[in-house]
Amino acid sequence: MKKSTGKSTGLSERTSDIILVAITAVVLIIVAYPLYYVLIASVSDPYDVYAGKTFLFPSGFTLDGYAAVFQDPNIVSGFLNSVKYTVIGTVFSVTMLYITAYPMAQRDLPGRKFFSIFFLITMYFGGGLVPTYLVVKSTGLVGSMWSLFLPGGVAVGNRSSCATTSRTASPRTWWRPPRSTAAPRWGFSCASSSPSPSPS
Repeated sequence: MKKSTGKSTGLSERTSDIILVAITAVVLIIVAYPLYYVLIASVSDPYDVYAGKTFLFPSGFTLDGYAAVFQDPNIVSGFLNSVKYTVIGTVFSVTMLYITAYPMAQRDLPGRKFFSIFFLITMYFGGGLVPTYLVVKSTGLVGSMWSLFLPGGVAVGNRSSCATTSRTASPRTWWRPPRSTAAPRWGFSCASSSPSPSPS
């Protein structure tokens, strides 16, 4: 029986690390430079930017562009709308995710298979832009902020992951409260989503 010499026939670990670092650096430059260019162009003289004099460093440093932007009164309302939509959208999405994932995590839910297929179809097939607009228009949501939230209120992929994780990570006995307790069912659903303390 021949003894192994321990020599590798492939690339050495150091060589592979150098290649991976080089590829990562190239990808980083390709992705990061356009963002960096926008930043330095925003503080450079517009005529120098048009002339192609701005490449690595700002040319003719100026903040006139930022001054013109912040003189517009709509910039503040636009920023506040962004914050409002982000907060409301996140709360609404997480709420819808929870109230749909919790029932679907229970194996004895009546019609569970039907609802699973129903959600699955919506994840892979969509009506498109025009049908979505027609639904929003027919429900009177055009021009309302709820037109941004309601059509995609339930992230089906996240719902499936949440239901699966809750079902497999939590003891099955936690899903149903004992008949002798007066605690509401949602209280046990909250407990089931919390990590259980391990015995010392």
